[in-house]
Amino acid sequence: QHSAGARYKAHRKHVFGLRGLFPQRSKPARSLPDPAAFRFLKFALYLHYIFHLSHQMKQYRGLQIHQIDIFRTNDLIHNEPGRYVTIEFSSLNDHDERDNAAEVVCDVLKQMLNQPFEKILVVGLGNQNVTADSLGPDTAAKVLVNAHLSEDVRGKSPQIAVIAPGVMGQTGIETAKIVRSICQSEDFDVVIAIDALATKSLKRINHMIQISDTGIHPGSGVKNKRMGLNEKTLGVKVIS
Repeated sequence: QHSAGARYKAHRKHVFGLRGLFPQRSKPARSLPDPAAFRFLKFALYLHYIFHLSHQMKQYRGLQIHQIDIFRTNDLIHNEPGRYVTIEFSSLNDHDERDNAAEVVCDVLKQMLNQPFEKILVVGLGNQNVTADSLGPDTAAKVLVNAHLSEDVRGKSPQIAVIAPGVMGQTGIETAKIVRSICQSEDFDVVIAIDALATKSLKRINHMIQISDTGIHPGSGVKNKRMGLNEKTLGVKVIS
């Protein structure tokens, strides 16, 4: 003879299977870490403790963005400590992708500037007479300058000035010394330097933009050891 409770259990097993919708309590199963997540964590720790850097990758506005933070220099990584953001895109011939790339560059610059500045100097590095090295001067020529305008005309916009100092082979003067003299005489708060970067891969040409808060060494991509444009040499924050 079965009690009401026993009859209910038998009915539940018959309708819902062996355990039914309300399985009996048991010891929780020990969950193992996801192998892919474990490998990623191991790799992140390896980067942090061996190379003293971190790497983050994300998709933003349809573009792939790599952010590398270098905490200190070592024998393996010779870049200056700071943040390096690389923006990848497939083609600037596509109107939508070009607009997205421009928006991403603006957003990254805002993050790196991190605060409003009153006086900004844009420096177009490179040789305008050489196509592969003319990115800096060509971009500087398209920047709207307003440092010469009065505050009534300029409004709340920061003062923006532009210079394309050329290369040492044209002027005979270190580019960093020219920019430093201008920063000291005009009291600029920040320098935004634009230059073409060298690469070992043809796939990267016209498909990447790199932005960093560590400054830049003009000519370093072609083994020309020149004075760097950075906060140490110029005395102001440098975004390149």
